[in-house]
Amino acid sequence: MDQHNENSSPIDGDSYPLSHTFYDQQTKSSTIQKFLWKCAGADYKILDNATYSNQVKYTCIGGIVLSTGILAGLSGGFAFNSIFGNKIDITDTVESNSFLNSDWFWIQISIVFGILWGAMIFNLYKYIVFSTEKGDTTNKMTYKDFKNAIPKIIIGLVLAITISKPIELRIFKNKIDVKIIAHQQELNTIHKEFQAENRNKIKNSDGLLERMNIAKNIIPWDISFFITLLFTCLVLSPIGIKMTSK
Repeated sequence: MDQHNENSSPIDGDSYPLSHTFYDQQTKSSTIQKFLWKCAGADYKILDNATYSNQVKYTCIGGIVLSTGILAGLSGGFAFNSIFGNKIDITDTVESNSFLNSDWFWIQISIVFGILWGAMIFNLYKYIVFSTEKGDTTNKMTYKDFKNAIPKIIIGLVLAITISKPIELRIFKNKIDVKIIAHQQELNTIHKEFQAENRNKIKNSDGLLERMNIAKNIIPWDISFFITLLFTCLVLSPIGIKMTSK
């Protein structure tokens, strides 16, 4: 009986080191994984020796933080181009040869601004996620923990709306452009006799705020709500993960 139990034991002196070595080999971190850990504000030297669940957790958090920064850069670049770039103007029939008035110039400036804006949002959000901690080591979130996290949640909501709205305008850009052209043609017909005043009205009918007002009328509220909710869940998920896990 004793001999049978000894042979049927799942872990013996010889098999345990082999399985332990295999486990270490399987959880060896890659360069991408270490980069994502740094994006999450974690120390990869500590996580190299941490449990597999903690490694996966901070990999996911780092991926979300990085994705938020990239989406913020794309959103900021489009918003910048909508405000300062060339506008739709049906009365402008003269093609300008100036580089400063070309679409390519404003695209380059928008790309630079998008990179700077994305980097700023990335570092801000990285700090928010890094500074989110619980007061104890249990899985339970106390009222004090939630109260301390309220400012971070509010900032996260503002970031989600700020990122989602320009992307929403970009998704429906073609429909918005059609509405702007139709509105400019209407203005051109009504105020054609007042050329200077008409030109200013038409020129000012395209911009970020004007596009947002048009978007309210052509984008169904449920689709707009879903896009905002999607970005809200994306931005707030790392805060929720750190608040509800060990």
